[in-house]
Amino acid sequence: MKRFLSVVLVIMLAAAITTPQASASAVEGYPSGPVRMIVPFVAGGATDLLARIVAPELSSRLGGASVFVENMGGGGGAIGVNAMIAARPDGHTILMTSSGPVIFTPHHSDVGYTNQEFAPVAVIAVIPNILNVHADSGITDLNGFLELARSNKAAGIPTLVAGSGFGISQHITMERFAMMLDEPGLFTVLTYDGGAESRAALMGQQVHAAMSVTSEVVPNIQQGEFVPIAIATNERFPMLPDVPTFREQGWDVISEVWYGVAAPAGTPQDIVVHLSNLFQEIMEIPEIIEQCERIGLPVVFIPHDELYRQWMSDFEITGEIIQAIRERDEAGQ
Repeated sequence: MKRFLSVVLVIMLAAAITTPQASASAVEGYPSGPVRMIVPFVAGGATDLLARIVAPELSSRLGGASVFVENMGGGGGAIGVNAMIAARPDGHTILMTSSGPVIFTPHHSDVGYTNQEFAPVAVIAVIPNILNVHADSGITDLNGFLELARSNKAAGIPTLVAGSGFGISQHITMERFAMMLDEPGLFTVLTYDGGAESRAALMGQQVHAAMSVTSEVVPNIQQGEFVPIAIATNERFPMLPDVPTFREQGWDVISEVWYGVAAPAGTPQDIVVHLSNLFQEIMEIPEIIEQCERIGLPVVFIPHDELYRQWMSDFEITGEIIQAIRERDEAGQ
């Protein structure tokens, strides 16, 4: 199962070997109207914040064409994804998504799409997941959380952990962590319609902990509202150097999320390449890099062709791993 928790790292490795592309050149007749950028989550989460950072720059590079962000949360991202897929494949409707709705969600329910309904455009950021508790909990590390969970279990009290969407990386990572512990019923993962709702549940102490995308909780950590107890990276994260990794605390948990752009399958290749080049230009702007870092999203650019290969591969690998988890659950192990 180590393979599952590390699967998204493949994309990080791809970024390291990516070479810059040529400057973006215009596509005749495109765009011919407003561009709709669908975010498959409610407002306030990392994907939404990123979309609103890049939308004005994309508009500028599309000759001033309006680029409007539309939030369509629900179904672990599937509602918004399906809306993009159903759009005309002409580049006027694109999707700003995290990896969850397009890599994980289709393996958990019949959402109406696989990995064949997309024209990947670019990855523009990669961020690890992080486990937080409320500052009032008194917990300072992963062992403290596990001790609380064991104490609650002995007392018949459920220990609840929030995850940002059913079947996406935060949910799956904590479910897998529970399997690694081999202590059935130690905690229950509750899923929400996005990072903002998951964060609100922890803020209101409706849950004992929350597994979140790091960028979504940096402000809460900085303000002393949340205490980060484990980050799911190989090494400590530069933006939060004092937070220990899961590995440092004895658990081989690696879980990261990529953020990227896609269009409906069938979108003309010249438009896909054009958009990929434009996003590369945007993500090289110092002010954009600064804004992304301010919300805890390190810029990592991966162009359309490299993303396509990784998207297709990661989708298939994730399906194999999730099936293995199901078989293990059915066997009662």
